[in-house]
Amino acid sequence: MTTYITEARVALLDALDDGSWADDFMLLGLYTLLVLTRGEECTAEDIHDAWAVARAWTRADHPAIVPFEALPAKIQGYDVRYRDAVRAAARQLRP
Repeated sequence: MTTYITEARVALLDALDDGSWADDFMLLGLYTLLVLTRGEECTAEDIHDAWAVARAWTRADHPAIVPFEALPAKIQGYDVRYRDAVRAAARQLRP
């Protein structure tokens, strides 16, 4: 059965065009939630917060689990690709 959740997840995976990280089901779920809730308004900070929530469960001592604005610009830049994918997925789902 296809649900709106499945459609959002598939659109996100299509936008990323890279299945190498898709086995991180918690992160995939959180990014899918961003597709549905933030959509085209998603920010790199939203992406970082979702990543930090997921990482806190698997590696609470990770040095990048800090507020987005405390990250070096280079590290902040890593979130842009995922922000763009969330926005693209949201556009794809638009009626």
